[in-house]
Amino acid sequence: MRYDFEDSLMDSCLSEELPYLKCLDDFRLRDLYSRYRALPESLTGDENALIYASLCLTRYNQLRRAGALKEKDPAGPSREDLTYYSMAREALESRETPSNTGMCEF
Repeated sequence: MRYDFEDSLMDSCLSEELPYLKCLDDFRLRDLYSRYRALPESLTGDENALIYASLCLTRYNQLRRAGALKEKDPAGPSREDLTYYSMAREALESRETPSNTGMCEF
């Protein structure tokens, strides 16, 4: 079920004009996501972080558009965007040296 959710997020990410992701190359993101799905251990920490950041921003945009972020209900929508944000930070923090991919995160 997680992979179906991530697939739908990535489809949205690649099909919509998201203002947060204009700096990303669609071809590179598609390639990284394909590798993330097929051979996740082949990705470096900064490549994983880029995937997680893309998923985070796409989910955030979905919640924002739905108006779900304005509600103060503790049982409100599931905030997967925060989970992916944490995963991206952890992946970047595991790197000892910066890289071009890692710099895209900031």
